[in-house]
Amino acid sequence: MCLELAAHECSQLECSSHLERFFAGELGAPADLLHEPGTHLISSPSREEPRWLGFLVPLLIVGHGPSTVVSIREDLLPAAERLVRGATRRVPPDVVSGLQDLVEARVPGIRRLVGHALYCDSERFRPARAHAVETLPPGGHDPGFFLRHFDGPVFVTRERGGEVSAWSALKLKGEDVWEVSVSTDPRFRGRGLAKAVVSAATEYVLERGRVPLYVHEDSNPASTRVARSLGYHVFAREAFCSWSDRSETAIW
Repeated sequence: MCLELAAHECSQLECSSHLERFFAGELGAPADLLHEPGTHLISSPSREEPRWLGFLVPLLIVGHGPSTVVSIREDLLPAAERLVRGATRRVPPDVVSGLQDLVEARVPGIRRLVGHALYCDSERFRPARAHAVETLPPGGHDPGFFLRHFDGPVFVTRERGGEVSAWSALKLKGEDVWEVSVSTDPRFRGRGLAKAVVSAATEYVLERGRVPLYVHEDSNPASTRVARSLGYHVFAREAFCSWSDRSETAIW
């Protein structure tokens, strides 16, 4: 994946267009389906093939505007049809949970997420530079954790002794869309460190003409506040099940 600087930053219209193509590709659906009112249940080879960094995503649900697309493994399609029957533009939470239960029964050990996909563009970005942030290049960081989970640069804050107190790392999910992840050491929370590292990561992505994507769980409102404070806006409702043989152990 090329990390070179692009000729211009990503505008709101360009970001939205890139995201529609990205999610259509992830769903294995035509982009027009994201504008078609109603709930659309499809199966796709994408649900059985390894995705980014080898992760399997047997279920992906994306709700954008008037449309919700449910993409699931082909062998689970008949059971999913019974669950989704009657759903309109938004799949009810109990149906989402039922679909995730259906997948987990076939794929033990999956990770489940229900939340939103947010993005930021160069027109609405509000950078935060209250803390010094260090940029570590790909491969220039802890090989134990970061290299198992991220393929882009890592942005960190450090304490006086050099200890990392917060980090934001990039997942180069597509040619035009790079996902931003973040974590803060619990001992140093409440100081705006997450906002600082996410800001640095967002600025890096925008300067290269890509779209910064920020996926958060509904159960983590603090994460939502960080993104919103920097100018991120909701692009879609998102739920998925994912599985990987990579260790899920975080550094905090």
